[in-house]
Amino acid sequence: MNEDKYFDEENALSALLKDGILFCNERNYSSTPGGPSEGLTIVLFVICNDIFAWGCADAEDLPISELENLYKMWLKNNKWGSTKWCCIRRKEKPQRPAVELMKKDGAWDDELECLSENRYDALFAEKESS
Repeated sequence: MNEDKYFDEENALSALLKDGILFCNERNYSSTPGGPSEGLTIVLFVICNDIFAWGCADAEDLPISELENLYKMWLKNNKWGSTKWCCIRRKEKPQRPAVELMKKDGAWDDELECLSENRYDALFAEKESS
């Protein structure tokens, strides 16, 4: 084991679940791609309700390969780290009010600024102009 780079996945999962960043659900699984279901297994999602659109219960899948990245972003900023992770993962800015809150809190950065515009902001702008 490389002592310079040890990441405790169980500790990270525990902290993220306890803080309400993650929630669990279940999905069918199969040991062969496209094969028949062999039962249900637990899956974890990152909560992003109301980040991309108001009144939207939303979540992002959490691949195990992204756990450390999510955890580090959350540690760096407990309020906005998981939001930033979701935006980067989707390659999309949050809705305008969330952008304004993130900027007010100093959580906005160049990486977020370079993401694609929020698609729901564009839809609402179209409705307002018609």
